[in-house]
Order: sequence, then structure tokens, then C-alpha cells
Amino acid sequence: MATRTHRQPCLELFLLVFAACVLQPGHFETLPELSVVQRWAEKLEYDFEDIAEDGTGSAVLTRNYQRFYDDKIIKFDHVNSMTLVKEMAEKLTTMLGGKMEALRRSVVLAEKAAANHTWDSTLKLGNVDYWNSKEPGQLLDHLEYSERFKQKINATRSSVHIPVEIYEGDIHILNGLMWSDQLDTVFEENYLRDDDILWQYFGSQTGFMRTFPGSLWTTPDDQVDLYDVRRRPWYTQGSSSPKDMLILIDRSGSVHGKTLQLVKVAVKSILDTLGENDFVQIIMFSTEADYVSCFKTFVQANYRNKKLLGKAVDDLTARGMANFKVGLNFAFEQFEKFEAKFQGQNRSSAAGEGADCNKMIMLLTDGGSDMAEEVFKERNWGRDRMIRVFTYAVGQTANSVKEIKWMSCANRGRFSEIPAMGAIRAKVQEYVDVIARPLALKHIELEKWTSSYMGMYRSMGLGMMTTVTLPVYNRTVGSSNQTILGVMGIDVTTAQMEQFSPVWKLGPNGYTFAINTNGYVIFHPLLKINHYLKDPPNMDFLDLEVEDDMTVVLRKDMIDHKVDSMTIETYVKSPDERHLDVEKRNYSYTVINGTNFSLGVSLPLYQKRYPQIAGNACYITDMNFTKSEVLVAPWDYYEGQSNANLTGLLADLHNVLNLKKSCESLQFAPGLVVDIDKVKHLHWDMQMAKLFDNYWTDMATFPHLMNESSDSNDTSVNATNVEVVAHFMGTASGITTVSPKSEAGLLENDRDTWKAIYYRRALDTDKYMFSVDYTLAKRSVNDSVPHIRITKSITMDISGDKYKPAVAGMFIAHDTLMEVMIKTINKHTDAGTLNCGNNAEMLCYLLDDGAFLIATNQDDKLTEIGRFFGHVDAGLMSALYNTTYQRLEQYDYQATCSKSEDDSNSAGSLSFRIPSINLLFDLLTVNWFSSFWTWTAFNFNLFSWLTPETNAAYVEIPEEMMESSDETDHCIKKQAQYYFSDKLGTGAFKETIYPCDKNCTRDFYAVRFKNTNLLLLVATPECPDCVLSAESEKLIQEPQKDEGPDYCNLTPRYRNNPEKCYDYDEKEDTSKCGGPHTSPVSTFVIVIATIASLVSALMLTDR
Repeated sequence: MATRTHRQPCLELFLLVFAACVLQPGHFETLPELSVVQRWAEKLEYDFEDIAEDGTGSAVLTRNYQRFYDDKIIKFDHVNSMTLVKEMAEKLTTMLGGKMEALRRSVVLAEKAAANHTWDSTLKLGNVDYWNSKEPGQLLDHLEYSERFKQKINATRSSVHIPVEIYEGDIHILNGLMWSDQLDTVFEENYLRDDDILWQYFGSQTGFMRTFPGSLWTTPDDQVDLYDVRRRPWYTQGSSSPKDMLILIDRSGSVHGKTLQLVKVAVKSILDTLGENDFVQIIMFSTEADYVSCFKTFVQANYRNKKLLGKAVDDLTARGMANFKVGLNFAFEQFEKFEAKFQGQNRSSAAGEGADCNKMIMLLTDGGSDMAEEVFKERNWGRDRMIRVFTYAVGQTANSVKEIKWMSCANRGRFSEIPAMGAIRAKVQEYVDVIARPLALKHIELEKWTSSYMGMYRSMGLGMMTTVTLPVYNRTVGSSNQTILGVMGIDVTTAQMEQFSPVWKLGPNGYTFAINTNGYVIFHPLLKINHYLKDPPNMDFLDLEVEDDMTVVLRKDMIDHKVDSMTIETYVKSPDERHLDVEKRNYSYTVINGTNFSLGVSLPLYQKRYPQIAGNACYITDMNFTKSEVLVAPWDYYEGQSNANLTGLLADLHNVLNLKKSCESLQFAPGLVVDIDKVKHLHWDMQMAKLFDNYWTDMATFPHLMNESSDSNDTSVNATNVEVVAHFMGTASGITTVSPKSEAGLLENDRDTWKAIYYRRALDTDKYMFSVDYTLAKRSVNDSVPHIRITKSITMDISGDKYKPAVAGMFIAHDTLMEVMIKTINKHTDAGTLNCGNNAEMLCYLLDDGAFLIATNQDDKLTEIGRFFGHVDAGLMSALYNTTYQRLEQYDYQATCSKSEDDSNSAGSLSFRIPSINLLFDLLTVNWFSSFWTWTAFNFNLFSWLTPETNAAYVEIPEEMMESSDETDHCIKKQAQYYFSDKLGTGAFKETIYPCDKNCTRDFYAVRFKNTNLLLLVATPECPDCVLSAESEKLIQEPQKDEGPDYCNLTPRYRNNPEKCYDYDEKEDTSKCGGPHTSPVSTFVIVIATIASLVSALMLTDR
């Protein structure tokens, strides 16, 4: 009995626990069927569209815009992409042709001045009058600010830049300055003839550069001036024909220590003299020969390849004994293999591999006793086009250099000595004079245009530019004419070229672009300005646009200067590169005559019309807005507006423009230069803004009117009862109207409608687009949940064609949208079935078409609104990838990365703080004194030696070894954009996943909305103790630093050699193959300079 009494409470306790833990409310509720979730999505989309239509006023705004066409107030012309591209090409041909004419006038005068100049060997530094651009005291009083050049200039006189390692009192420099002073006459003439001509300059073969207009030379903060005109891409390209260059490095055991460092820097300095029309290969040898890098053939000397080759050179080590026959045989074998690759082919059809012109071997060694004559006799002297051989004796070698000097002299090359760091820059570029001989002897007049690059020093603030060049020849009677006098150049900014784009006909999503015969972009809306690149970025068209079969064909046609049009289905990225749409675009293209450029136009298929605004389209009667604020884009509606300190509100602009009532009678304030197309369009949109204000004022006063204007039937949600944060409308003319006024700040960052992400994305679709302010990291719990933005393009019907003049939008609170969502789902869920109201057992998400979280019923996820869903729930996102979403992965070759916090080992730091042993070694090198101290002896300034900014060590460390002082540097990043793919089915499915292990499962449903960019995602809770990340699931989305593709195995892209080849002339004088010799300075000067240098080094040590 006692036992029975004991067991009864146990049974009762068990039943109580069972009831509490298991028989709780909702336990018997079941997961919904897929058809139920699909019904939820259908009803939600219906309600969302109803809310969006009423909240944006899109239907009313569309009728208002359409009335202007239906009532024949505004006429529309057709947009023909081929007509647009041809008209723009004609304008560019005229503009660029004017620059080439100015260039030819300058060259004619330069050659005449040089020919008439009488050489004066008695000239002294004080006898020549010129403005040194690096002497502020000499220039500042003569300069005035110019808006054209974005700096102070003198428009009547040129200024001169002389490289830091060249003594300005050198007799060759002084004579060059004397005769080139006459260039100011033609420079000023060109300046007065052409209102938008920019920098004109002459780069001398001796190293100085004369620039017009005169200006002060500017160097970035904390950087020394290592500029040498002869190393700039426009100079090297303009001074010779393209090159196939093989750099042959002696890496034997004797080439160690400082000599090996000299070799490495010298090789990178040689690479810097090459441009995109050149091809290069680097070989190393000792007892055996091998490739320095993974490149097993000649590769284009573009920015990326040169950087990779430079890194490979850094890894060189010295070992073995030098066998010149092995190295040279291997070198000639590379040329033979490369040539055999194209045997019997038309080189122009062989992807343009190789320069197919100057061929040369650059041998760097510390000397040797073997001339390897048999190798040259067998493999070079019998060739139709002999390969030139340039040899460099590097370091303070005890080895004989007579033999390697013979190699260059016997093979139409040149011998140079590089005893120390200070000699590298001057010595490696001596080969340029040799390969310029055929041009100089033939006097070839061929304008060349460079790729776009960032203007340095003289052109700060002008952005990307291209340069047209012509060589200047020595036409002195009786001269040997074996080399050029220099190169003449004129800059043209890409902004000057893009100013001819017919922007109002292209619309916000249309654009123009240009590429050259290498396929490299001259201008393109996706080309970024990178201030840290001293060389052209060599950005290929296919690096900016997505590469596929059709874009490859398009690029090839443009390289071949064809004139044609094609429609391409391609990927279109949003301006912030978070979203991707598959859209059709029409491309038309033609050649820009007189250049190696092709011009292209890209148009959305809906951009078939543009308005001709006239008459009553400009009729404005009332500028008083009751409920709305009107924001104005930061555009120049009139000249100088950006400097006028306007508030950015329409009323302010209206007062300045003094607007009238008719397009034909538009009158403006005296002296105001107005962009008439912008202002006319502004008038039209101002009328729409007023109608917008009237509408939302009425809706606020009489909300029942919205019901009358709505086409809603028996819906579960009354749209008029949904609280809207703000209504807005962005227009093509750049004004954004926001109601109520108090919420205008929501659109502050989107004043420029043509750059606004919401605006451009909405134009590309007829759907309602949902978005939020996106974020990479979680938001703080103290931050408010971002509002949801809903937008829709306003579409006019122009005789069957579309025109999209504006985008209507609204902001709604997250909680409001979730309330609608749960209410609708509850209404369409049977009893006993789980739904989004059960937020503990059912996770509900709204994702956009880029897989970003828009809304959720999970309170703990509110800080993640706007994040990529892979960071919110990696398990679910992994399952959605390749079922609902696809992704496009691309490399961003224009990315920037932060430099390491630990910069103590950078060359830049060493150059200013550590008196390196290399400096002392150089100071004891007589040959180096000959190349550097000749200059220093006459420019010695005690202050410059006692301050770290200008100490001698900065010359000792070449540009190739110095790092930028900027906090960011160029790098490559990989990024992915996710997008809905119609190829993956209807977009509705149910699936079970097994995160972390098989003991836990999760069910989820995904349904795409048809008329919006939303995805409804419903899932069971996450498994306990299961943490997955986007990284672990390989869900890349945001840009991440990357090494880039496998460059070694990339197939070369198609290109065309842009010019004829001039690599040989029988009149060449090859006897001068030993290089010039600088007169040594006196022993007294050497001693004084050495003492000063040692004192400076000791003082730097203390710092």
C-alpha cells in the first residue's frame, strides 16, 4: 500500500511535465504546404503593389506626364544610336584634329629653331634666361589662377623642369634651353587660337621639359621629385617604334649583395620605359637558363604584367657560374619560338601578339671574359632583322667589361655602365636613343595617341587624359641626324572628349565610351580615377564590361575600326556594384578619324525617344509648394553655379535664373550663361513637381480621394490606412520633390538623380523596386531600423515607344510593412498551420533581387536589415545559391586597399630615416660622382642637406624602390553580385537542409514575386550550436582582396599593332655604342661633397 501511494504522485508529476513541455499551444500546428506559401506570396504581392501604387502616386504621375504628349504640348524625336555615335565622332575628330594641327605647328617651329641655333660651348648657367618650375620665388609673382588648368599659370611664357639627377648647367641642357625658348611664340599662338587647349610641352632627349603655360611644379606631399620626361609613357611611345624586348639577367654567384640589388632595380627601371605596344620577356641564367616568372613567352608590357614581372625579379637569388653562351642561346631561342608561332600567318589576325618590330636583348651582368661570338654568328648575324643587343655592366665589378661591350657594338646596340643606384635611371634609358635612329633618319611624322592616364604633377586636378605626340628631329644642315631632339606633346582630358556626349538623348543609363587598338579604355563611366598610378592603368574594355561572346566580338570590331551596331544581352551593374540585372543594350560604334580610337554608344532598348521641349512645356504660374520640398541636383544649370553657394533648393535656383513662362521667351539674368537643354527640361519637371505637391496636399487633406483613385477591390489591407513616411519623385532634369518637407533629408544623398541608385535601377524595369540603405556590418542596437524605399519608373507611351521621364517613390517603416505582411498571411492561413505570426517557430524574410535582407519578423535580426543574407543566415543562403540566385564573379582591377599599419620596412621610410650603407658605398664610387655629383657640386645647399625632406639619400633610392606615402594603394579585389535567374525555374520551391551535421534539419520555402524584386523566404529556426558564416560557405559578395586570375595561363586578347614599323635604317651609325662619358668633377669638390654627405648621414642617424 505504501508502494502504491508512492507511485501515484510520480505518475501525476510525469503527466504534468508532459502537458507543460509537449501539449503546449501550437504544438499540433504543422508546417504549411508549398502551395500555401505560394498563396501567401501572391496575396502579399497584391497588397504590396496596392500600397506602392497609392504611396508613390505612380499612376497619377504617369497620367500627368502622358498628358503633355497626348495634348501635343511636347514633341518627341527618335533616338538612333548610330546617328548619335557618328555625330559625336565627327565632333571629336574636329576637336582632336585641332590639337594635332597645333602640335604640328609647334614641331615645325622647334625643328627650325634647333636648325638655326649656333652651338655655344661657352654658355654658363647665368647666361640663359628661363623659368625653373621648381623655384617658387622665381615664378609666383608672375602666375594667376586659371580655371581651365585648375592652378596658377602664366599664359605668355613657359617654365622648365629638369630632372633631379641632371645638372642644369650642363652645356647640352643650356644650348637646348636657348633654342627651345623660341617655342613660347607658337605655344602662345596655339593657346590663343584654341579656347580649350591644355598643356603643351617639349620633352628633350637631354632630359629637360619645357611646358606651356608656365606654372609651378607640384609634387605630392612627402614625395621627392623623381620625374624624368624621358620615362613618361607619352615620351617613350612617341620616340620610337614598338619593341619585343628580352631582358637577360646574369644571376651567377658573383652577382650578389649590392650588385644583385642594382640589377633588380635596373630591370624594373627598364620595365618602366615600356608601354602597352611593347612586349617583354625576362630570362635568368648562370650555368643554366630559365624563366624568371611564370610567363614562358613574350607578354604585353601593360601595367599588370609589368607589376607581376617586377615581383618575380624581387625573388631573384644569385648562384652558379655565368655561362653567356647558355644564356644567349636560350634568349635567341625565345625569339625563334615566338616567331615560329606565327609562321605563315598574317600577324594582324594572330591576336596581335608581339610588337613585330624592334627586337632587342637587354643583358645585365657584372662582366665576363666570354664574348659568345659563335652564338651571335649562328643565331643573329644571318637574320633578316638583326636583334639588337644592349649590355649593362652593373656594380663595382672586378670583372672585365670589354667583352660585353663588344657584344652590344657587334649587334647594333649600346653598352652602358651602372656602377651605383644613382646611375640607374639615366643609364637604362640610353637604349631609347639607339632605337630612335630609324625614325630620326627617315624623319617619320606620325602622330601617336597614348592610353588614358592620370595627369601627374603639372596636371593635378584635371583628371584622366590622353596625350598626342610627335617626334622633333634634328634638321641642322650637315648634322648626323642619328637621334631625335625630343618629343612634342599636347594633353587632352577625357572630360574634354566626353563633353560631346549627347547626354539628354542617352538618358541616365546610356553612355559613350572609347577604346584604342589594344582594347584599352580611353573613357568609360566605369573607369575610375586612380591618383596613385604613375603609368596608364591599361584597363581593358572587357575588364569593365562583363566578358562574353558578344562583348568579345564588339571589342574586336572596334579595334578593327569597323562601323556597326549590335544588340547584346549583358549584365548591368548598379552604381554601387551590389546588384546586377540582365538587360539588353544596343551598341553602336565607329572610328574617330586621325586617331587609333574607336567610339561607342550604349543605349537601353527603352531609350528610343527624347523630348523636344518648347512652348507651354515651360509654362510656370506658381512656385509655392505647400507640403513639398524640391531638391536640386548639384549640376551646373548655368556656368559657375557650383561656385555660387546655393542652398540646393529649387526656390534658390529659380530666383537666380529669373524664369519666365514660355520656352521661346526664356530670359535670364544679365551675363548668365545657361545650359538651355537642362533649363528647359527643368521647366517641364517643375510643373510636374507642382502637380505632385498639389496631389499629396489633397491626399493629406482628403484621404478618401485616394480610395476613389485606387483600383483596389476586396483586399485584406486598406492602403489608405498604411502609414507612409514620405512620398517623393525624382526627375530627369535633376529635381527631387519630397512630401512632407520635414522628410527631405531622406533624399539628401540622392540629389543627383542620374547617379542615384534607386533612380537608375528603377528605369531599367517596370516593376516596383524595394530597397533599404545597405550595410556591410550589423547596425548598432541603438540605430533605428532603416525605412524601406519603394520605387517605380514613370513610363510614357510615345506612339508605341517608351520614354521614362521620372521615378516615383515612397518610404515606409519596416514595422508597418511587417504588420501588413503578418496580417495578410494570417488571413490566408488555415487553422493549425504555422505562419509568420509564429515568429518563434517560423522565420520569415523578404530578400531583394541581390540577396539583401529587406524585412523580417525576427526582432534579433533587425540590426541586419540591409546586409547580404549570407551574413544573416549562411545555411539558407547557401541553399538559395544556384536554386533561386545565380551570381557573377568578377575582378576589380581598379580597387584600392589600405596599406599595412606596419610600414617600418618600406623603402619610402628608409629613404628618409636610415643612412643606408648603399649611400656610403655610392659616395665612394668615382663613377657615381661623375653621374650625380657633377650636378650636386653646383647645386649644393647646406639647408637641403640638413633637412630630411631634401637630403641626398632621396636620390640614392630610385623611384622603383619608393612607395607612395598615401594610406591606400592599388590592388585587385574579387566581388560577386547575386541576381534572380529565370533559367533556374519558376522561383518557388521547398527544400530541407542539414546544417553542421545530419542530426538537425531545417525546412524552408522560397517564392519569388512576379511584379516586384522581392523573394519571400520562410524557414524553420536555426539549429542550436550551429554557426555558419558566409566565408565558411564560400558566399563571397563584398569586394575582397585577391591575387587575380591565373595570369600565366590567360589567353592573350585580340589587339592590333597601331602603326608601321621603323626598326632599321642602313644609314645608322653603330660606331657610337659605348655611351657618353660625363666629365669627372675635381678632387676638391669630391672631398667637400663627401664630407657634407657623411655629416648629413650622421645627423639623419640621430633622427
